[in-house]
Amino acid sequence: MLLLYKRDNGFKRMKKARDAFTMIEVVFVIVIIGILAAVALPRFQELGEHAHYAKVETFVDILNRSIGPMMWSSIQRNVPDAQGSVKSPVVAGMAKYTTVFDPQTAAPANAQDAQFKEIPAEITTNADGVTGQGTTHDISLSGCADANTTIAAGVGRIASAKIGDTVYNIGCIDGSMSLSPHFFIDNGTEVIKK
Repeated sequence: MLLLYKRDNGFKRMKKARDAFTMIEVVFVIVIIGILAAVALPRFQELGEHAHYAKVETFVDILNRSIGPMMWSSIQRNVPDAQGSVKSPVVAGMAKYTTVFDPQTAAPANAQDAQFKEIPAEITTNADGVTGQGTTHDISLSGCADANTTIAAGVGRIASAKIGDTVYNIGCIDGSMSLSPHFFIDNGTEVIKK
C-alpha cells in the first residue's frame, strides 16, 4: 500500500512501515548466528583448558620459586645431615620437610615453609597409583627423582592434572647440598615446562 503526502513541490510516495521481518531475513540471521557459534565454541573451550593449565603452571612456578627453596633452606639449617635432600632417610619421618601441605589438612607445627595457600583443584596426587585419579590433598615429595637425574617425561612424578583430554604430570628432582628441589610439568611424552 502506498501513502501519498503533500510536499511543497508536489506529492511524493511513501511506503507503509513493515510490522515484522520477512522469513528469509530471519533464516539468514539464524544461519549467521549458527556459523559464529560453530567457530567460537571450540575457541571458548580451548580458552577454558588454557586457564586450567595456567593454574597448574603457576603452582609449579611457586613450588620452584618459593616453597621448594624454603623447604630446602629449612632442611639445610635444621637437618644438615640430610644434605638438602627431601628424600633423605634423615628427614623421612619429618613431614614438614617432605610434604607440600594443603590448607584444608592439619599441617604439623612449624610447617609454614611447606604450607601452600591453595593447591589448585585441577591437581590430584597419585596416592592410588593412577595418573589423574587421586584426590587433592597434601603432596608428598617422596616420589622425587634423585638429585642428579635428568629431567624427562615421567620422571619423579608427584602429582598430576587432567585438563581436557590431556594428563599433565608434575615431576620433581630432589635437592642436593647446592640446589633446591626442582619441579617441572610433562604430558607423559615430553617435558613442557622445566
